[in-house]
Amino acid sequence: MNLFDYSKSIIENIYFVSGPLLGILGFFIFRQIKLAKNQLLISQKQLEESQNQIRINSLREAATLSADLTKEYIDNIIPMINQLNEVKKELKFIDLDYDIKNFTNDEFKDNCKNLNAAMKNRPDRMTTLELDIINKLEWFSIYFTKGIADENIAFTSIGKEFCKTVELKYPIITILRGSKNPNKSYDNLVELYNCWNTRIKTSLMNFEKEEISKELQEKIKKLEKLNSEEQNISSFKPIGT
Repeated sequence: MNLFDYSKSIIENIYFVSGPLLGILGFFIFRQIKLAKNQLLISQKQLEESQNQIRINSLREAATLSADLTKEYIDNIIPMINQLNEVKKELKFIDLDYDIKNFTNDEFKDNCKNLNAAMKNRPDRMTTLELDIINKLEWFSIYFTKGIADENIAFTSIGKEFCKTVELKYPIITILRGSKNPNKSYDNLVELYNCWNTRIKTSLMNFEKEEISKELQEKIKKLEKLNSEEQNISSFKPIGT
């Protein structure tokens, strides 16, 4: 069988031959598209697995670093705080209570006596210790505010202790940060304090809410019991009725 029919024109022969060739070509193109699609799905799956593994490794590293930072806080920062407390005890120095606001010394303008009282009679060794502690707290905070370590893990162990320490150092921190436009000193410390302090207050308010709810439920039960008892008691009718 001849491929070309010489009784027909060249165009007719080309048209005749092109049909099978296009079919074969289409089959190979379809096969290549299918292979490419399968390869793309495999690549996407590998990419998702790699991303999940990276995410898992990041979470593990963040948790590990958080545990290490917590240990660092307990082993090194708390002893410095205890040392400072001993110095205060020796000097009979009493910390004042402040309404924590924006960590700027403008907050003291309306009551300069508070600031003067807070800074009065502070010996150099006491101020040096306080500055060392504040610098340590800022270094400690950076890892959490920048998302390098998991702050939730550290919070459960030392959140309240951290906030309490920051509040006691409030006067010095405000002085170091400046007035209305702070010079960004100790921003990480302030940011972490605001985060953890808000969480502590929220937790406390939720606890109080639950306690109030329980108390209210108990009162409702007592009221319902009294109403029930009142219905079961016969009333005293006047004579002759």
